[in-house]
Amino acid sequence: MATALVSPNPAAKISPKMPYSASTARQVLPYFALPFDTPEEFADFEFIRWFLLHERANGLQGGEDWYLLVHTTCRHPAARQPCGIYDTRPQSAAIIP
Repeated sequence: MATALVSPNPAAKISPKMPYSASTARQVLPYFALPFDTPEEFADFEFIRWFLLHERANGLQGGEDWYLLVHTTCRHPAARQPCGIYDTRPQSAAIIP
């Protein structure tokens, strides 16, 4: 069902409770979102329900787009740069501003 990582909504308000990178003052996002196909049958909704039965998982529908949000933090934070593995980070992480 999931197809690729997506960048979070850049228009979203920055929460003062979210951590920031010290060197760039950019928000360190405490989640990632995976798009999935629009559910059409009961079995599709049951599959989504299985995701939502797990801690730190939420569903989001924006217009006709559906996403699984997983609230988690990066395993490679760094105090003096945006990312502890900046030079070797996955390409999907590089597209997130």
